[in-house]
Amino acid sequence: MSGWDSIAKRWRQAAEVVPVAGGVDPPETAKSFDQCVSWGGREARPIVACLRPIGAPRRQSLVALLAWYRAARELIDGNWPVEARLQNLARLRDQTERALDARPPRHADPMWPAFSAAVCSYAIDPAWVLSALDEMGRDLETRTHETGADLKESAVAGWGSLAIIVLAIGGLSPAGDAHEAARTARRWGASMRVVGVLRNFSRDFDAVPRRVHLPSESFEEFGLTPFKLRAWTDSDACAAFVARWAQRAQSSLSHAQDLAPMMLPDAGRAILSLTELGAGVLGELQRDPSRIVRGGRIDGPSSWASRVAVKARLGRRQRSGRV
Repeated sequence: MSGWDSIAKRWRQAAEVVPVAGGVDPPETAKSFDQCVSWGGREARPIVACLRPIGAPRRQSLVALLAWYRAARELIDGNWPVEARLQNLARLRDQTERALDARPPRHADPMWPAFSAAVCSYAIDPAWVLSALDEMGRDLETRTHETGADLKESAVAGWGSLAIIVLAIGGLSPAGDAHEAARTARRWGASMRVVGVLRNFSRDFDAVPRRVHLPSESFEEFGLTPFKLRAWTDSDACAAFVARWAQRAQSSLSHAQDLAPMMLPDAGRAILSLTELGAGVLGELQRDPSRIVRGGRIDGPSSWASRVAVKARLGRRQRSGRV
């Protein structure tokens, strides 16, 4: 049996997995999963809502992955000196390696037993987890991308790796090809990353150290610089630049339509709901390109996340026979 055949077999059995954390009593692990659900704040709630159609163990495991991601982002985006953030991130990487080795930290963040149970119980390559973490950590450098290819490479290494983990936990459909599903998941994850780059442009530009993920060659094409876009000094050029990138990102989100049928049905529906959230952000930018630098965090229309959450809950109730 080839490597991908073995992975495919385990991914197809994802719905049968009962996550267990090495060396941790089941009640403590269950408590850790419960704490992950309540962790993450306002920003995480729409994402958690999109995961509701998925069966409980897999949904809880994905929420534990989200809690780990948010813990990393808090360290990276915090207001501490860069040197302190680098030290904290190194500590988080060490804790992550222990969790991947079924030795979750016992006296640190309560998410660790749940995260360890998730990444050790499903067919997840530890390299995917560490690749995602290391790519996030590069935001503590002064970041620029020269070309669109550079941005794509970064997006695939980071969110592309996270997307494969989502696939591994969500599960592969009986007819799905694991290798092709992994390739498609990487493309979908990279497309969602570009949505995040657009949504967070101002926050990243204002960060210390400054990071600009949109490529330099694209700014030059429109006669702009990141400073001019942040100040919105040439409204026509700035609007055209944002519209171009929003349209590109919108087209790339179509990878979700290819990925969803390759996954177990409930996980496929969650992928489409998550993608709808991303499309809402892009729709807001297409309606008002200046939102990239004005008006605070972009979440799409005010009702967008709640509408996605209601659809997810309704779909789950209908499939369980409840209305």
